[in-house]
Amino acid sequence: MIGNGNISEDNRWQTLRLLNGIRMALAIVLITLSALSVNSGSDKNGTLLALLAGLFALHGLISARQLRLRSPAINRQIRVQLSVDFGLLLVLVFLGNTDSNYASLLFVPTVAGSLLLKEMKAYTFAALSSLALLAIETERVWLSGIEHGHYSQAGMLGVVFFSIAVIGRMISSRLAASQTQLEQTDINLANLEAASSLVIQNLDSGVVVIDGDNRIRLINSAAVQMLNVNLPVHGRPARDSAPLLSEQIALWKMDQRRQIPSFTSNGRDLVPRFVPVGQMGRSGILVFLDDAEQLSTEAQQNKLASLGQLTASIAHEIRNPLSAISHASQLLAESPTLDEADVHLTEIIKEQVVRVDSVISSVLKLSRREKPQPVIVKLAPWLEQFRSCFILEHQLQISDFEIESNNTDAEVRMDESQLDQIVSNLCKNALHYSQQNNAAAPLVSVHFSYDAKASCWYLDVSDRGPGIPEAIQTDIFVPFFTTRHEGTGLGLYLARSLCETNGARLVLNDSHSGGTTFRVIFTSPLH
Repeated sequence: MIGNGNISEDNRWQTLRLLNGIRMALAIVLITLSALSVNSGSDKNGTLLALLAGLFALHGLISARQLRLRSPAINRQIRVQLSVDFGLLLVLVFLGNTDSNYASLLFVPTVAGSLLLKEMKAYTFAALSSLALLAIETERVWLSGIEHGHYSQAGMLGVVFFSIAVIGRMISSRLAASQTQLEQTDINLANLEAASSLVIQNLDSGVVVIDGDNRIRLINSAAVQMLNVNLPVHGRPARDSAPLLSEQIALWKMDQRRQIPSFTSNGRDLVPRFVPVGQMGRSGILVFLDDAEQLSTEAQQNKLASLGQLTASIAHEIRNPLSAISHASQLLAESPTLDEADVHLTEIIKEQVVRVDSVISSVLKLSRREKPQPVIVKLAPWLEQFRSCFILEHQLQISDFEIESNNTDAEVRMDESQLDQIVSNLCKNALHYSQQNNAAAPLVSVHFSYDAKASCWYLDVSDRGPGIPEAIQTDIFVPFFTTRHEGTGLGLYLARSLCETNGARLVLNDSHSGGTTFRVIFTSPLH
């Protein structure tokens, strides 16, 4: 942490290590000087100089161990080490004079103190060094009988000591401020990176970041599922983790202006989009992957939304003349002068009027669809109630509508009225094709169960019809596609749209000559 204008704790430890290195170097220099003094016989204090060198070396070794263990605490180590250094240097200066080169060594604890100590304590060793030099000169004048001491030189050194302390303190404050700003910048970048990663991970589209060496640097969960890759993939070559994507990237790099076609991965048609990072993508590529089916569905929904708005605006104008046509055909049919052929024509008019009105009603349901209000629905009692209403409406026997399940605790989260529309559309289709195939009871079968692998409930609606030809199975959810003369082609599309609005899915689960099964896959009621 940084406080009171001081450098961070890590930097203080580093500064202490540097100081200890200087300490050990000084010990080596003093040992060398003492050896030279003893050999030349020119220095009476050679033995004491050697002793000081040994003390510096011992102090350095003890400090090195404490620095490695980071024990005791840093503030205590700073105080102890600088105090010992100052004491030993003071003895060294006393051996020489204030005019000797030894006096300049007091700059070491002065500079270190200005960097490592807080607030006014940073000037402690500058003050002590200045006072010590003055005391040494006073001792020389009073006790040694020297007439003129070097007070001016001691005073100048004191001024330099304080100047260096001030400069050191300013440097320490600047470093502390810079480090605080860098730490805050790192925090902001980390927060921004976390937010960006969260956004990317929650995108419905797959996102893959490839660096300049074709290695995967980021991939979101949607892309993991689309490409069926095995985690972890960070830093691995794209050709190893996602070979199909790597092939598409190679094609794109050959000509970035061309439209890369969709490719199939994990049973899904994927549409890739490439965004180069840097010139010609040399710094990397940002890859977006979209499900082709989902894009087609969204385009179809936009088309239907526009159609719904148009229909809603003209529905009233259509229904007024339509109502008049229907009423006129009824009156015409009651005329006693009509022959049998003309009566048949009026029946055709009435049937087509009903069909047009049904188309308008279905499209209006799409355009006016309200936001769902999901509630927890208990499937077993809800289906029992639905069956009672359905067989009454269509004048069926209870044996014509079969409900299969061995679980009475099933719960799903859906808008109840929209669930009624979905199941009603599916059951009406099942009833129609079973009756058309002259099937025996049950004509409609509903089965619900729990898929442990997918962790969700599903509901199957089956008929005993002739089945759906494979050639048209991909078109049955397309709006206005129908094989029935009286159909609108919107029933299955409306059912699927309502499912998607509630977070569920409607799929064709099975179809053969013995019947067809549509499956509604629900999301968990907890989501």
